[in-house]
Amino acid sequence: MFRRLAGAGVAVALAVLAVVHPSAQQPQQPQQPAAPTVDLLLRRASNYVLDFIVTFSNVVAEEHYLQTWRSFRHQMVGDFLLIQPKDSPGFFALRDVTTVDGTPVRDRESRVMKLLTEPAGSTVTQLDDIGRESGRFTFGNVFNSPVAAIALLQMDYMPRFRFTLVGPERNLGPDVWTIRYEERERPYIFKSVKGQDLASSGTFSIEAETGRVVRTELTLPNDTVTTRFAFDERFNIAVPVDMVERYRYMNYTVNGTATYGRFRRFGVTTDEKVQ
Repeated sequence: MFRRLAGAGVAVALAVLAVVHPSAQQPQQPQQPAAPTVDLLLRRASNYVLDFIVTFSNVVAEEHYLQTWRSFRHQMVGDFLLIQPKDSPGFFALRDVTTVDGTPVRDRESRVMKLLTEPAGSTVTQLDDIGRESGRFTFGNVFNSPVAAIALLQMDYMPRFRFTLVGPERNLGPDVWTIRYEERERPYIFKSVKGQDLASSGTFSIEAETGRVVRTELTLPNDTVTTRFAFDERFNIAVPVDMVERYRYMNYTVNGTATYGRFRRFGVTTDEKVQ
């Protein structure tokens, strides 16, 4: 039998209920991960980039690339890949355009198939030829690569830069942190068409636990390239999903956006360094 409480007893009982009622509890704030050190982020990112290069150099991505300049625009479709020529210890980022504004590029198919089926036979000269041909479709023959910045996280390049921790990047992930980098040693890594030194700076957004790079920004004089990456379970790396560029050409700004998809594998002998 339950006995009804009266008077002060009722007041005590209601007070207890008020304390334990969920609606009256203070909401708990999610615990924020502690800030990692710059050295930790760089060490993990460098290890991740080694895996990224080995894996991505066996992958071809279809690229849809739109550029606008003044009232002009180019819509290009092609392939983007990393490839190692037989006469170089490093890798080359290669853009091979298949169509421009809906018109097919002549003789393209047999050339790319030869590169993919006989990669050991390709040479720096062959790749330069393809790169120059693809470059002529862009405004100012500028060839921006979505993986240029991530290559700077290789251990050989790191001593050339000063790194500072910017802070967390919650919109990119719960444990993503952004580092700013500034090149401080000459001769600089990037050169202009005329061979002039181009100092580089920008940011890396890195997942602290895995070292996975989810966004890069590369800034050169009159040129900025930002690339976003997303994890792909097939390859166990974060592959580029889009690239946004802005650069000056004939005193006007070129705006470009490239998106990447239809990733597929091919076989190539790999090394460690991206050129």
